[in-house]
Amino acid sequence: MRIRHIVIIFSLLFCWAALYFYAPVGVDISTLRVIYSILLTITTLLSWQTLFYKGHNTLYYNPMRWLLFAMLFSIIPAAVTWGQPVSLTLRATLPFLAYIYFFFLYRYQPEIKDLEKVIWVLCIVYICVYLYSLYMAPTFVFGDVGKDINDNRGFFRFSVPGPAFLHLGFFLTIAKYIDQKKTKWIVFSALLFLTIILHVTRQYIFWAFVVSFFFLTVNMKLWKRIVFIVFVAALLVYAFQNVPIFQRLSQLTEKQYARSQNHREDVRVTSYRLFLFQFSPDVFTTVFGNGAPHVDSSYGRLVTNLKDKGLYMSDVGYAQIYALFGIIGLASFIGICYRVLRQKVPDKYLYAKMYIIYAMFSTFLTGYFLNVDVNGAILAISVALYILERVNGQSRTVRIITE
Repeated sequence: MRIRHIVIIFSLLFCWAALYFYAPVGVDISTLRVIYSILLTITTLLSWQTLFYKGHNTLYYNPMRWLLFAMLFSIIPAAVTWGQPVSLTLRATLPFLAYIYFFFLYRYQPEIKDLEKVIWVLCIVYICVYLYSLYMAPTFVFGDVGKDINDNRGFFRFSVPGPAFLHLGFFLTIAKYIDQKKTKWIVFSALLFLTIILHVTRQYIFWAFVVSFFFLTVNMKLWKRIVFIVFVAALLVYAFQNVPIFQRLSQLTEKQYARSQNHREDVRVTSYRLFLFQFSPDVFTTVFGNGAPHVDSSYGRLVTNLKDKGLYMSDVGYAQIYALFGIIGLASFIGICYRVLRQKVPDKYLYAKMYIIYAMFSTFLTGYFLNVDVNGAILAISVALYILERVNGQSRTVRIITE
């Protein structure tokens, strides 16, 4: 078996392990975490040398390395400032360390076409798992049984790990259409977007629509753009007037807007102010972060008490990055976003850029950039950034293994 095939198989196994194999009901979650920890250790051992390359003429290698440094170093302020044992901080940090997958890809340099197969497999398997879970609702078969299944948004809402690869797969179909102009890709993208809608998460629906709409129309001839905009506008008007999901989501948005008009500050605004300006107690934690909290420590119980008041780090993504990993961690993410926005990408690989832009906007109101066991974004982001690095074509300092 060739190295490229081993890399593909290992990539699938690592991603599934990081997603806790979609968290099937009846399987002990601690067992799934152990499996992930073992594969994370193996991935780290296979990739650690890559962390010490100089990385000249690369776009994302250095900021990703700084990000990992920020994550690991944040263990120290968690211990010094908050008194959280190192072992607990390390356990709480393990999900975020899935970003080591980027360096695993860097080390073995799989072809982009092989990674697209990985994307398709993870996307299709996730859709099958999600639709089966939807069919069985309100009975749990996959996902977090600690959360209620409810239909107050017009459809059953529940959490199954892995939708980030659905998002990445959606942008892959959009890029295929832009590159090939074949109708089948529009059909596939419509089906994937419908699945995103079924998740009834407003931020994901909105930003998937906005980003794909922009890239679909940016290079259209003027008359085609006008026709397309009119068609989409008419479709949206019909959806908000006749489709229950859109009606419920619209009503929820209107209620939140009315609350803000009554001088009741939105909880996310409160959360941003708290975690950006009040949470870090000193300069040390401001620069290096407070570290990941564990529920069994006093630091973790403090964060849990804030959650009980509706103040979630995961609802304010950029504040979460800053609170956990400090200025260094936040600067790393901002540097990555800036480089993605500036990079010119061929149409057939445009999906990687679209997905990172989508993740960048989604992170304003969710913890998208730091999510692995809920939606798998860390894994999908690692894949997308590696593809963009390969497209950059300047990663000469990395040993390339193709056979």
